[in-house]
Amino acid sequence: MSCAQLFGGEWVRVRHVPAGNVWHTATDSLAGTDVYGTEGVDSAPWSVNFASKLPAGCTYSEFLFATGDCTKWLAATTDAVIGETYANALRPILASSDSVSNYSARWYNRGASNPEDPWVSIINHDLASAVGKMMYGESSRPGHTNSLQLGGADVYIRDPDCPSSMPSNVPSEQPSDLPSNVPSAVPSTVPSDVPSDVPSDLPSNVPSDVPSTVPSDVPSSLPSQSPSESAQPSETPSDVPSDQPSDEPSSTP
Repeated sequence: MSCAQLFGGEWVRVRHVPAGNVWHTATDSLAGTDVYGTEGVDSAPWSVNFASKLPAGCTYSEFLFATGDCTKWLAATTDAVIGETYANALRPILASSDSVSNYSARWYNRGASNPEDPWVSIINHDLASAVGKMMYGESSRPGHTNSLQLGGADVYIRDPDCPSSMPSNVPSEQPSDLPSNVPSAVPSTVPSDVPSDVPSDLPSNVPSDVPSTVPSDVPSSLPSQSPSESAQPSETPSDVPSDQPSDEPSSTP
């Protein structure tokens, strides 16, 4: 599962630890320089170079820490998490699964002498472990791991001023709800210039091969079924002598 759409989206996953009893393998204090494992293979710990996952010219300035099932998470600026060393100090949180508004919680980032730091939690460090709200630790440190039982834990980064984060080469398990800019393979409803093999239900502008019911000006080669006037005897006497004798007496002497 990807939590990349939480709190405004555009997050890129860069580090993972599977469910278990130890925290992230990294010892770079969240600098994003430790690289190990295989990205996207969540059965084992992995981490990539953080900066390499953003487009050229973009610098990540926010972290998202989330359990593998995305039910517990918090977002904070990089300055809030690793901008300085601190111990049990209140650090600003942009939002979390506990609150969509910003607030503060007590964390630890004591430097090289404590390779498990930074400890990042949704609520104060001393209360977080018992209720499964510890969100980050390093150096394969055991303890405070109740939250890891929710599918492990992940680290995401983003630059809110960057046009978009670099797409991951790991396919998302969740289908996108947003429309794609890629043309669909479904046939278009716009008429095609290519003739269709399927007869159209609409009248065609192309003359039909079926004879028209409109009378033709071209003489028919078939005799008409209607009697011709020229075939009837004329009532007007002919000037041409008849070859047949007339049965009627002639009025001419």
